[in-house]
Amino acid sequence: MSNIRPAFTLLALFLGTLLVFTTGACGGAGATTTQSLPTLTVQPSLSGPYGLSAWFGDVNGPTGASQWGTVTGNGFGGIVTLTNVFVNQGGVVQGPANQLNLTYDVSAGNAIAMTNGGLTVSGGIASNSSLALMATSSANDDPAIVALGRRGEGFSNASLTGDYHFAGFFLIGGSETAWFDGTATFDGNGNCTAWSAASNNNGNVAAAGAPVALGTYSVGADGIMVWNNPAGPWEGGIYGGGDIAILTGSTQNGVDLQIVVALIKRGAGQNVATFSGTYQAVGLTASNNPPPRYASTSTTIDADGAGMWSFGDMTQNTDGVMSVIPAPNAALPYAVAADGRLDLVGGQLVGAVSPDGRYGFFAGASAANSNPQIWLMVR
Repeated sequence: MSNIRPAFTLLALFLGTLLVFTTGACGGAGATTTQSLPTLTVQPSLSGPYGLSAWFGDVNGPTGASQWGTVTGNGFGGIVTLTNVFVNQGGVVQGPANQLNLTYDVSAGNAIAMTNGGLTVSGGIASNSSLALMATSSANDDPAIVALGRRGEGFSNASLTGDYHFAGFFLIGGSETAWFDGTATFDGNGNCTAWSAASNNNGNVAAAGAPVALGTYSVGADGIMVWNNPAGPWEGGIYGGGDIAILTGSTQNGVDLQIVVALIKRGAGQNVATFSGTYQAVGLTASNNPPPRYASTSTTIDADGAGMWSFGDMTQNTDGVMSVIPAPNAALPYAVAADGRLDLVGGQLVGAVSPDGRYGFFAGASAANSNPQIWLMVR
């Protein structure tokens, strides 16, 4: 681990299901009473196979690691199998790993924590258990974000058809870049026919260029997705019935690129009310002028459905140093376009929200000399 360094401030982050049962009972003659039983909440859990996508920032930098594969939960606090879990560390792909001692706990508010030996990651899980998002919450460990998406069935290349919002974060050649306000178009036959995104490369911001074709893709019946492109293949999955995809890589040995990307299908008729409620969120930020180098954050985001949003308390790992940043007092503005494009704080951060409002992401920042970053959200 690297030297102890102070945490990012909030400013730096910007810049640089329910079942209800009732029953009726007959009383005396001519009398009927109705008794309501308590409301029961179905606790989310990790049960069955989930796709793993993770990104780790080495505090000794500028190196990092990306991880991908499948983990299977037993629904009772344990991960029972890992299947074909790989890691790209500095361009060297290692794996597969098929065994690991992992335990997890889901608590109030859909919070989740997962432990592997001394490493703990924590965050939140969707109320329907479709997606868990976590960040490192143990001191002296690398900042990291981890996504676990529940595998499905009946998917194919045709499951990825049409226009999608796109964001990404990657490390290559010792510098970090966030892609934001991006778009990607897929033909349903295995081709990405158009892609474009704005970028923030360690504070140097560039507008999106003209759309270009970006490789080929394949989608398995369980939603496993591989995107082959000039930057090396990325692997992950399609989740939430097809509304969101998360991938990492590169999965090719010898390609020293560590990346995480997210896709959300473009909608129609969306508005500020689509982005509403309490979201579990994780973020990954790189300083444009280290030290410190990396920060990973788990938090909540509250959106009022009318154009204002705010962070909750943040648990943050900054180059191995843990801190808690209290929730800010002021709410911030947002806008949602008809296709689901999400604009935060007047365009400083740009992303997307899924047509049903359950999934989201944003990235940036768009200002010169700001910190490249990406955030994933679920409710």
